[in-house]
Amino acid sequence: MKKKLLILLTLTLAFTSNQVLAQATTVKITLNGISLDSAKSWVARFRAQNIKKPLSTSVWFSKDIIHKMITLITSENIVGTQKIIPDGIRVYFATNSNNQNTVLLVSTYDNGEDTSVPSGRIHQDYFDHASNDPLILMASTSNGEICNDSYCNGGALLYQYCGKNCGDDSNCDATNIHYLTRKYAEQMVWNFGSGLINTSSEWFDLKMIAEFDKEADYNGIRIYFARNLPNDPIKPSTDSFVWVTTQLGPNSINLDYFTCDKASAYFTSANHISTNHVKRGLNTLITATILSNGQDNGEQCPNNCKGTSLP
Repeated sequence: MKKKLLILLTLTLAFTSNQVLAQATTVKITLNGISLDSAKSWVARFRAQNIKKPLSTSVWFSKDIIHKMITLITSENIVGTQKIIPDGIRVYFATNSNNQNTVLLVSTYDNGEDTSVPSGRIHQDYFDHASNDPLILMASTSNGEICNDSYCNGGALLYQYCGKNCGDDSNCDATNIHYLTRKYAEQMVWNFGSGLINTSSEWFDLKMIAEFDKEADYNGIRIYFARNLPNDPIKPSTDSFVWVTTQLGPNSINLDYFTCDKASAYFTSANHISTNHVKRGLNTLITATILSNGQDNGEQCPNNCKGTSLP
């Protein structure tokens, strides 16, 4: 009997030690490698410094980083002692310690019903991730490539006027309620900075982001700072983000591309989806989700702030 008790005690101690170890190996960090403490200060700095006309900004993330983000989020099912169902990524406007405007990518989980928002759910930020996860191990190099000039070495095409050459791509799902032309996305990007910042963050559906990783030729994603046009029927002149897939271009530049011929079926005209779909552009593998459109994506704060955690 004593021997059995000793074995039971040993197993209990081992289990407890493993629990402590598991808790000790988590770290509070954003998906793009910024500690929680730094993230708070970056968001506060953006609000303090962008009281006048903010600087046009885009941030590029490689396919490898996006893939690791998706893999990490979809594998997580517990925060502390709470079981969770991850459901998306919230993007925050931020200014880093070098005074460059940038973004913070924060994982979210479903935290219950909220009938006041378009998706009907609360999307709760969380920062607890395993310190030995491949994405977290590359935290120092996953912050994203910031570009504040007009062309980003020629790759950021929404900074270039397409004029009458923004042709329609019949492969894209133009009938979807989230459809957005490239020209409109371009106008949104050019409209950024036309007024004081009035949005702090934007939530995006995990399914939408996961579909990017199924693209045949993409090598990354560029996130633009943007602003809805004054004639937007739902939320005019609200700040937002535009997501665009990129591919390797001449001279190794990360070149925006806007065709759907090699896109995931999630984005093409052959697969009409009425919910959880991303705004698309003409000639687009543009994944442009407008914060203010009030559909299943695009839940912005300050209008929809439940679940946000950064000041």
